[in-house]
Amino acid sequence: MKYNLLVIYLLTLIVFLALDSIWLGKVSPKLYKHYLKEVLATKPNLVAGGVFYLLFIVGLLFFVIYPNQHQSWHHYLLFSAMYGLMTYATFDLTSQAILKKWSSIITVIDMTWGVIITSLTTLVVMGLLR
Repeated sequence: MKYNLLVIYLLTLIVFLALDSIWLGKVSPKLYKHYLKEVLATKPNLVAGGVFYLLFIVGLLFFVIYPNQHQSWHHYLLFSAMYGLMTYATFDLTSQAILKKWSSIITVIDMTWGVIITSLTTLVVMGLLR
């Protein structure tokens, strides 16, 4: 890739945040309140959320975008889907394992969203960089 690492990082972060803002703003509030009302915080911890975003994008660049930059879109789509599944599964399955109240439905929905958002982010970023 001919672009500066910081440019690629910021582009990836912007695309991911744009997609996740749709999820967090339109879809998930009612869903999470319905299934997780006993464990849901009244206000999100913005620092923890911000650190997640910053680290998630580092991982996406390190494990998916850079190693697959010269591959076909099929290849990096598979890697991005797996990265999204594994990272979101880590949170959801750990939550389900250690919390008294956690919804299996949320686990499945969140893991599916992890695959979708990571795959879309990678496709958009790789498309813009080519």
